[in-house]
Amino acid sequence: MDDKVFLQKMMTDRCPRGGDEAWKKQYSETIKNNYDKSTSLEDFVASMDFGDEKELRGNVLILTKYPENQIDSGLCGMGYHCWLAHHADKYISDIYCYCCTVGHTGKPFQMAFGADTKVEFIDSLIIGGKGCTVAIHLPEKTFMHNTVDS
Repeated sequence: MDDKVFLQKMMTDRCPRGGDEAWKKQYSETIKNNYDKSTSLEDFVASMDFGDEKELRGNVLILTKYPENQIDSGLCGMGYHCWLAHHADKYISDIYCYCCTVGHTGKPFQMAFGADTKVEFIDSLIIGGKGCTVAIHLPEKTFMHNTVDS
């Protein structure tokens, strides 16, 4: 169990919400529809509610979710929004973060834009971050602008 790449892929592929096919399909369709209707990547990002914080760096969308400060967390829960980590009474590996960031958040983007869409785990509460952050590499696209022919 010391193969970190294997464990990251397992958490990504098997996350509970990431495995909810109906939710992923609906959300990926919303992503794709909004992307197709947008006139720019900035317009696309503004059209979506991605959570607590969103930032566009070129074609890379950086999404961060911050702690929820729930009082029913375990000794190490620290307000995690992840139900796997929320009730923890012992510190857990950042491998769990691949479930939420790359699995739950990233999979709908991969369904919308293709399985080769790059999704990266960036930071998490578990490893001392102020929030849980993922980077999604949006596909390059030439956005069509409405023009009037003379």
